[in-house]
Amino acid sequence: MRLSLGAQHELSVGLPKRFYAQSSVRGGSGLFRTGRAGSAFDAEGRLDHARLEAEDEHGEVSEPPTLSPTEQTLMEAWQRILKRTKIRKNENFFDLGGSSLLAAELIATIDSAFGVRFSFASVMSTPTIEALSQAIDGTRQGDRVPKSRHLVPLQTRGQLPPFFGMHPLFGLVYPYAELARQLKPPRPFYGLQARGFSRGEAPHRTVPEMAAAYIDAMRQVQPSGPYYIGGWSLGSLIAIEVAQQLEAVGEKIGCLVIIDQATDSLERFMEGVPYWVQLQRFGSILAAAMKSHDPEFGRHPGLLNALRRPRRLLRFCREVLFPMLKIAWANRAAAYSYVLRPYSGKIVLLHTGDPEFTKIEDARLGWDAIAQGGVEVYRISGSHLDLHEPPHVYRLAEQLSEALATAQVGAGH
Repeated sequence: MRLSLGAQHELSVGLPKRFYAQSSVRGGSGLFRTGRAGSAFDAEGRLDHARLEAEDEHGEVSEPPTLSPTEQTLMEAWQRILKRTKIRKNENFFDLGGSSLLAAELIATIDSAFGVRFSFASVMSTPTIEALSQAIDGTRQGDRVPKSRHLVPLQTRGQLPPFFGMHPLFGLVYPYAELARQLKPPRPFYGLQARGFSRGEAPHRTVPEMAAAYIDAMRQVQPSGPYYIGGWSLGSLIAIEVAQQLEAVGEKIGCLVIIDQATDSLERFMEGVPYWVQLQRFGSILAAAMKSHDPEFGRHPGLLNALRRPRRLLRFCREVLFPMLKIAWANRAAAYSYVLRPYSGKIVLLHTGDPEFTKIEDARLGWDAIAQGGVEVYRISGSHLDLHEPPHVYRLAEQLSEALATAQVGAGH
C-alpha cells in the first residue's frame, strides 16, 4: 500500500523532524515500523506517546520519569479529566485548567480507585500528582489524612515573589482561590489557613499568635523579604500584624494589601445588625464553604439538596462547619482584643465601599490614621461577600495585579 504525499504529511504533522525524517513508509503490516534509534514508533508500529512527551525544549529525549502505581493511576485520571496528554507529576492541577467541577470528578475518581475520600480543600493543598499520591498512600497505609497546614498553595506558577493571603473570620482560604488564578502575570499565591480544622487542634487565641505562626509557614517558601502580604476582611488585621512583626526583625515589606476592610468593619459586621441580616450573611458564607469543600454542593445547591446527601452533609459538618464555627468564635474574640498600632509603611486598600460594613465615608476607610506611608486606594465592584466571585473577582484581580506590579517597581524587583 502506498500513501499519498498529503497523507504522509498529515501523519508527520506535530512530530519532531528527526523522527519523521528517519522513519519510512512501508506496505502491509509494516506501516511506519522502524527499529532505528530516535523513532517515534514502537516495535508494534504504534506511535510512542511517552517518547514524544519526554522530548525537552532542546529537542533531546529524556527517559520518562518513573511513576509509582498510585502516581500512574492519578496520571491517567488527570489526562482524562483535563484532556491533556503531557502532564508532569509536579504540575498544579488548577494551573493546568482544573476547576471546582473538574476537581469533583477527580475526587470521585480517587474515591473509586483508592477508597479514599478527599475534600476540595485537600486537593487544593496537595494539587500535584506527586503530593496527592503521597497523601493517598499515607492514608491507605493507616496514617491519618495529613493535618491541615497553615500554608495552602492556591497557585504556584510564575517567577514573581509570592503573595500571601491571610484568612478571614471563619478561617478558610477558599475566597482567594479564583483570585489567585486570575492574577496577571501569574504569581505564586499562598493562603494562610487558621489553626483548628484538625481534630483536637485548638484555634489561636490572639492575632499576634496567628501572625507568628503564619510567618513561620511563609518562611518555608520564602525565607526572607521583601514580602507581599494581604488580607480580606478580618485577614486585614492579621496581615498588618504580620507586616509589623516582620519589620521588627529587620525584614522588608514589598506591599501590604487590605481588601474590603475599614477600621470600623468589625463593629459593623457584628454589632447593631438585625439577626436576620446576620443569618443571611452566614448563609452566604456557609454556601460558599460547602461548595469549596465538596463541589457536589455547588452543582446541587440549597438545603433540601444537601439533606438528600446525608453522608456528604455529615462529613462537611464534622470536617468544616463545626471547626469553622469554633474558629470564627475564637477569631472574633481575638479581633476585639487586638489594638491597631501605627504602621510605618504604605497600605494598598482595595474596597467596594459596601455601606453594610463601614460608616466611614472617606475613601481611605480610616487607614490613613494607621499607615504612616499613606494609603493608596483602588475601588472594586461587588459587595463584601461576593467580591471573590465572578465577575467581580476579575476586576479585583486586575487591580491587585496593578498594585503589586507598582509596588514591585518601587521595591526594585
